[in-house]
Amino acid sequence: MASPNQELLNEIKKTYDELKFKKEKLLSEITLLSESIKNPTCSSSTEEQKKLFEKLCEEMEQLKTEYEKLSCYVNFTKTAFNEK
Repeated sequence: MASPNQELLNEIKKTYDELKFKKEKLLSEITLLSESIKNPTCSSSTEEQKKLFEKLCEEMEQLKTEYEKLSCYVNFTKTAFNEK
């Protein structure tokens, strides 16, 4: 059975990996959307693209905030474990 500290570290790593995946996915979507805004097709509305781009940017900001909180938590946890 894993120790509580190991379980906590595993949970932190899992959350970190999930956030990293979300970040990469959002960056990919933003890149694709940026390209489609630069080179619009007849079937796409520039206004719709701009709204979607704004939404993706908002999601990216939320993800950045979550990521920063998690990074602080990871650093705090590492410090706490190293002091023991």
